[in-house]
Amino acid sequence: MGEWGLPRSVLKDYRVAHLVKPTDFRLEREIILTSIGLAKLREHFGIQDKDVLRSVMVGDVVRWNWRNSRMVEVRCANGELYRVRVRNALKWRPDKEGKFMRIKFHRDGDQYRQVGRSPRYPGIW
Repeated sequence: MGEWGLPRSVLKDYRVAHLVKPTDFRLEREIILTSIGLAKLREHFGIQDKDVLRSVMVGDVVRWNWRNSRMVEVRCANGELYRVRVRNALKWRPDKEGKFMRIKFHRDGDQYRQVGRSPRYPGIW
């Protein structure tokens, strides 16, 4: 929604006034629009862009010891490496058995960011 250039307050006001909870959106940790709700928003605000929804990727953290403590390197199943921003990279190191931690992330502008919660302790959920 940030790519549309609209303030959150405008989107919230429209959602409260016109969208119905189970069919147009659902509330988890954040508001997730269904395809019906997204179509209603696009029609109301006149937005004609293509697919704006984030695609979530999953991979294993293979490097966590950067000088930047908010960056980890992730290897996806296809072998590609991504640098992902996290809250604390030291919590993403392998567990006692040497198993790499799984992370969910998405593209956010020109970088990648973590999706979901972080581990509580290094190597432990």
